[in-house]
This record gives sequence, C-alpha cells and structure tokens, in this order.
Amino acid sequence: MSGELPALRASDAERDQAVARLREGAAEGRLTLEEFTERMTSAFEARTHGELDELTRDLPAERVQEIVPKRSRVRWVVSVMGNATRRGRWRVGERTVVLCAMGNATVDLCDAVLAGPEVGILVFSTMGNVHIVVPDGVDVDLSAIAIMGNRFDRSRPGAGPAAPVVRIGGLVTMGNVFVRTGSSRGQLVR
Repeated sequence: MSGELPALRASDAERDQAVARLREGAAEGRLTLEEFTERMTSAFEARTHGELDELTRDLPAERVQEIVPKRSRVRWVVSVMGNATRRGRWRVGERTVVLCAMGNATVDLCDAVLAGPEVGILVFSTMGNVHIVVPDGVDVDLSAIAIMGNRFDRSRPGAGPAAPVVRIGGLVTMGNVFVRTGSSRGQLVR
C-alpha cells in the first residue's frame, strides 16, 4: 500500500475559477489568444486540482496592478490603394478599426494578445478586401453590412461559453470581408 493520497478531484466551480484566472492573464498580456484558448479547453477537461494548478502555475496568484500607463484602446489598420497586414504578437485594443480603399487589409489574431474577453473590429472598406484570421476556440460575431460585396465567415465555433468573442461590424461596399480560423505560426511565449 502506497503512502500517497489520491489526487483531489476538481469541481465545476474550481474549473470556472481557473478559466477566470486564465482570462485575466490573457487580458493582462501574459497569454496570447491561442495560449488562452488551449489552456481554457484543458481547464474544462481537467479532473484534478493538480491539472488545474499546472495550467495557471506561470501566472501570478492575484491580478497585478499595471504601473505603466494604459495603451490605446483603439488600434488602426489602414490600406489605401495597397496592402496592409497586422500579424504576429501584438496587443489588440478593445476596438480595432480597419480602413481599406481600393486595396487589401489582413488582421491576424492568432498570436495577438486581446485587451479583454471581447473585442470589436470595425471594418470600413470600399473596393477592397479585408481578411480576418482568428485562432481555434474563438467565437466570431460577423455583423458587417456588405453592399455590392460579400461576407464570408469560415471560422469554427468557440470552445464553450467562456470563449473569447471577436465582434466584427462595419460597412463593406464593392468588396469582401473574409473571416477564417487559422493557427499560430510562431513560437508560443510561456
């Protein structure tokens, strides 16, 4: 007979608490969106306290107050008769505005750090195309209006009620807005 005690089973409330801590870590910029969705999925599947502890071990126990001034809550991607791309590790504001005239714009959120569990992207495009790439496990709400153009949402559904939400609105005339699920191409920062 072994002297070890069995691992303590995790409750639904403890899983939700771990997901809330992961969400705070993502909002603070400690986790990318991809890392958050992977860990969130693992938290919902966790059976023991040890599995939950492993998911949050590299995050502070309590939310740390920022000493540096807050960054802008609005980010801009502008393309006029050309192409503009925003990808890699970047901090997405609460709202991102994409302006596109006779060109193309790409907004890739796969390695991005979200300002919160819900962000908005406003698309204003005329005679151009806007491509938005989201990682697995993110919910997309595409409500942009297309006049003489198209909206294509080829993203996969999120990972449950705690999944981050990307809300895409705006106006597209004589152009297209494409939304698809992608995957991280770079190294995950841990």
